[in-house]
Amino acid sequence: MEGERRAVQSLEQDYASLIDQELELKRDCEVLELQLGTQQAQHREIRSQQLYLDFVSSAPLKRHMEEKKWQEQRAAVALQVQNAEVENRQLEDEIRKLEEEKSNLEAQYARDVQTKQQLEASLRDIQANYEQFKDAFERTRTCYTPRPDWDSIVDETPELSVQKYQWGMAESSSTGDEAKSMINDTDKDKAGVLERLDSTYNIANKDDDQHADSGRTKTLLKRRVLKKIDVEKVVRKVWVEKRKREQRNPLGRFSLEQVLYEKLHRKYGFQPMIAEWGYNLLLALQLFSWDSEIEMFLLCLTGAVSDLVYVDQEQMIQGCQQLLLRLCELYNVESFVAERRVLLKDALVALRTYFPLKTSAQLQAIEQAIIRDMHKMKRGGNDSILYIDDILPLDVKYPLGFFVKTIRTQHFKEIQDYYALLLR
Repeated sequence: MEGERRAVQSLEQDYASLIDQELELKRDCEVLELQLGTQQAQHREIRSQQLYLDFVSSAPLKRHMEEKKWQEQRAAVALQVQNAEVENRQLEDEIRKLEEEKSNLEAQYARDVQTKQQLEASLRDIQANYEQFKDAFERTRTCYTPRPDWDSIVDETPELSVQKYQWGMAESSSTGDEAKSMINDTDKDKAGVLERLDSTYNIANKDDDQHADSGRTKTLLKRRVLKKIDVEKVVRKVWVEKRKREQRNPLGRFSLEQVLYEKLHRKYGFQPMIAEWGYNLLLALQLFSWDSEIEMFLLCLTGAVSDLVYVDQEQMIQGCQQLLLRLCELYNVESFVAERRVLLKDALVALRTYFPLKTSAQLQAIEQAIIRDMHKMKRGGNDSILYIDDILPLDVKYPLGFFVKTIRTQHFKEIQDYYALLLR
């Protein structure tokens, strides 16, 4: 029992100790619970603080990240803008180059158009010159075609046939022989004008029934012996009148034989008289053909030489005149300009320059002609002074004198040599 009692007491003591331990543990649990609540509250407070701190600390980071992102985007955009600006500058350079090319092309086009117009104008001038050359060539070819000789033309022309028909003026047999020899000695190329005069101007007497079909008249023609000075006057008047008509009407073409016929028609008005004076003038031209002016007139009248030779001579004479007047102005001396005079040596040098292709013999002949004109005027005084009016008067339509005669003769001989060279 004792043992049981002691066992019970030990158990009770153990139980009581356990209860005490339980109470202590409960107190410890309460303390721990209180500490847990306190710590939980602290934890919540710390958590809230941590959350607040996390929020506060995450906003700048986000802003920083966003700013960094924005900076990267801005850098990318700036790079794109820079690339776009570079591309834009390249495009502007290309546009500028294209505009320069456009302006160059427009200027080139304008120059091409101007060149085209100039070429068209030159082409028109060349075509006009070609037509004139063609006409002149046709006239030259027509002039140099084979023709009947002078004897056959005289035999077939009743007005000139001294064997069958007598001249109206009674002449001795010696005069007839002289006329026959004069006809036989004429140049064959100069006889064609008779056929053209007969075909162009009808000189038939239509009232004569016997010769109505043949278109000719057997009216006796009076033989008139013309002096050389009279022939020269006719030649100069015809040239001057032809030149006047061409100056009044630059587009018109007036043949020399037409001007001569109209001049005879105005003077006589009667067809037989026109024919009579025309044939006598032809014979006189042939008789005095040793003179260069008369020979040129006869060749131009027959078409053997173009009448533009006379125009060329007139332009050459006017050029000499302008050259000497310009030389006179270069002295800057009032007396020289007023009296239109120059130094003879200066005039000779200027003429040598104006005629660079003339030979020394031709230039010497020109110098001698000038000196003869100076002595002819008999001005006296210094022979080294040349008055321009002595050799080339300004108010004369057809200037005369040794100087003009010399350069006309030389020019005509050069034309003859040129024709001979072409016909070789």
